[in-house]
Parts: sequence; C-alpha cells; structure tokens
Amino acid sequence: MNITNELEQASKLINSIASTFNLSEEKTKAVVQEVTPTLTEGLKFKLQQDSGRFRDIERSSEHFSQYLDEDDLANDTTAVNEGKQILGDIFGSKDISRKVANNVEQKTGVQHSIVEQILPMLATAVMGSLGKQFNAASQTGTGKQSDIYKSILTLLDQNKDGNVMDDVLRMFSGLFGGKK
Repeated sequence: MNITNELEQASKLINSIASTFNLSEEKTKAVVQEVTPTLTEGLKFKLQQDSGRFRDIERSSEHFSQYLDEDDLANDTTAVNEGKQILGDIFGSKDISRKVANNVEQKTGVQHSIVEQILPMLATAVMGSLGKQFNAASQTGTGKQSDIYKSILTLLDQNKDGNVMDDVLRMFSGLFGGKK
C-alpha cells in the first residue's frame, strides 16, 4: 500500500484533522491526496541527494509511527512541532510550504491557511507510515539497510518509474504555476 492510501485509510488521522478544522471527510481526504505525494517526493529527493540521511530518517521514523494511531493528532503540539521540523528538512523554507498550501487550495477548495496548519500533521503522519514500513521490514527479516532503503525509495516513487527527477520537476512546476 502506498503512503497516500495508508493515510487516507487512517481514520483517526482523518477524523482528527476534519474535526479540528471543521472539514468534511471528503475535503480532508482531498488534502491528504494532494499533500502526501508532494511530501514523499520531497523526502525521496532528499534521500537521493544524501543517502547518509537514511539512518536519521530510519531512527526518527520509528518514533513517528506512534502518531498514526493517535486519537487527536491535530491537537498534539509535540507532533505538530515535530512536523514543522520535518517540513523544514523536506522543503528547506516556509515559502515552499506556503506555495504547497496555495496549490492545494486551488485543487481542493480548502483555504491555504488551513492547509498550512495541516501540513505539519501530514509530515508527521508520512514519517509514521515510513516508521511502520521500517518496523515491518525488520520484523520479517528483510531488514538489511540497503534493502529497506531501496524499498523506501520505491514506496516514495509515486509514478513508479524509478526516476526521481521527473517527480521533483512535476512537484515544483505545480508549485510555481507550471504544467503538471
């Protein structure tokens, strides 16, 4: 299962975000559908730039897996603050987060100010999903670091073509008003 599908099916996450921001389940899932691929593509790009970051991500993502099952992630200030740090690592600046939020608003109708508040929650949830993947791989005995690294990159490859550059270019062209 890809990360977007997993997060859409995470009822506690969807319900927490929907109730906190007075959104329908449909609108909340639409935000998840738009934001998650952007986060995973950004994370994949960072991993391919510096595979040494994989160990840091592996260690921290196990910590984040607890948040997927949390009843009220939207009001967990620790999770939200950690999500903001993740966004900083993935995007590098708040300007990119704002552009993502504006792009998501255009596609879903959810106000960018609300999307900006949802972004850290989804960043934490993406890392939680990766944490579950790491845990599953290590429990099944397929936990060699190189195998897990390849699996994670495959999981993050939204269009499954094995090439990160087209994913990143598509992501950034969408952020800056170009074609998708």
